[in-house]
Amino acid sequence: MIFGSGPSFPGAPPAFVAPAVGLGGSALFLVVAYGTWRGRRPHRAPHLRLEVRPLEVHRGGRVEVDAILRTGAGVAERVDVGLVCVEVYDEWSRGSNLDSVGDPHRRFIRQDSAYAHWETIDTRAGAASLRIDVPSEAPFSYEGEALSFAWRVAARSARSERVVFEPIWVLP
Repeated sequence: MIFGSGPSFPGAPPAFVAPAVGLGGSALFLVVAYGTWRGRRPHRAPHLRLEVRPLEVHRGGRVEVDAILRTGAGVAERVDVGLVCVEVYDEWSRGSNLDSVGDPHRRFIRQDSAYAHWETIDTRAGAASLRIDVPSEAPFSYEGEALSFAWRVAARSARSERVVFEPIWVLP
């Protein structure tokens, strides 16, 4: 008896155990997958907005940033504003298994901070302005197949991990 009221073998569990275990396992998988996905992406800061001028700047130049906060309960009075360059690059690793075409090498995309400078500003007035210098020795923006440098002006609340950013293009 497969879907009967009792077990088909003596001592076997009832028929509802297998579907319940399957549903529980699926739910656990979804919760872990969502947590992993969410942990790799910063939470957005809906109460914070950035205005950056200019959006294209040469190395050694300067960007002007206006951090604007929506007033309300729970809004941080201090905000960290920073200029950040992220390096994205390929890394090849020799694995123990062959892939579908017989190549033992695997390509991984890695990400590191190439430059980061943060300043804390007081935003009790609802807005604050800041000038940030782009270092002349820093890498310029570049989008390649195996290597990229992405610049952004970012802001995060001092009390939370919420982040907002505005991409900029740094010229040589």
